[in-house]
Amino acid sequence: MLPLGVLIPTRNSMQWLDRHLAALLPWLHRVQEVVVVDSHSSDGTAEYLRQHLAGQNIKHFSHPPGLYESWNFGLSQLRSEWAYIATVGDSVPEATIEELVAVGQANSSDLVISPPTMVSESGKPLEKQWPIHKYIKWKAADRAGLISDFEVFLWNTLSVPGSLIGSSASNIYRTEYIQAHPFPEDYRHAGDTAWAVGNSFAARWAIAPGLHSDFLVHPKTHRSLEPVRHQSREWLHELAQAIFESVSVDSYPEKSLYAALLKDYWDASLCALKANRNYSELRKRRYPWFLYAAAWRERSRRDGQAGRADRIRTRILEIFAETSDPAGNS
Repeated sequence: MLPLGVLIPTRNSMQWLDRHLAALLPWLHRVQEVVVVDSHSSDGTAEYLRQHLAGQNIKHFSHPPGLYESWNFGLSQLRSEWAYIATVGDSVPEATIEELVAVGQANSSDLVISPPTMVSESGKPLEKQWPIHKYIKWKAADRAGLISDFEVFLWNTLSVPGSLIGSSASNIYRTEYIQAHPFPEDYRHAGDTAWAVGNSFAARWAIAPGLHSDFLVHPKTHRSLEPVRHQSREWLHELAQAIFESVSVDSYPEKSLYAALLKDYWDASLCALKANRNYSELRKRRYPWFLYAAAWRERSRRDGQAGRADRIRTRILEIFAETSDPAGNS
């Protein structure tokens, strides 16, 4: 029996449930508990799951719509040592779940992250990558283990609006920790990134590269969320600055090495975001945007500041690589 609780959050998910349960059922009997939280589905999702998932260790709840609100509610019901969020459409095999738990226990970590394979609705692997994939390539990580606090923070803040945890589809969390530090509910659809940034120094992060899992990319949903994610970037940069300012140089001597660079990075990023917002508003005018001098200025300022932020980001990671030992500790 794995010391794991599985949360299955759903909302109008009927088209994916057969495939989702087919991936879960081969190992679901080995976990200590299962919590299903349905957000007022109108397509029969809740009824289907009550029929096909039943047992003493399975509980079904109804909760008002709200992505992170439903996640937090479901996680609060768990009593197992570890928690896995089984979002519909995403899947992990039994061997991956076993290894994630083993890595978490071996390292006394608060979460274990791993890189999922991005797949289309037809199941075809996609080339799309998240920060976790880029981190593993940059780090040449091939073994499971802890990641240093400062390294976690740098990668999370430099990956906004993404983060190392991705969507949680291939991660597990220590239940006690995630219940004490729930996902923020005021960052719209970027609550997972806000959680990652906010817990960069507080949590013990472990990585398990080389494991298999699938993350289902919903093209229409992904595109529809992009404007919301862009609106949240300013808040995320401001959160990262606040977290950075909250840690002391006594605890993290390397803070002084990056302070000026990170300030310049955040300044450039925020300038680019504000210029892009102004440019987008000017594009809504009656005539084509290129007829307005102001639109040209904002477009140029956006591109210039975005390029500046990219260069600073590259320099920060270069410095970290130069000043870190082979184990990744500064």
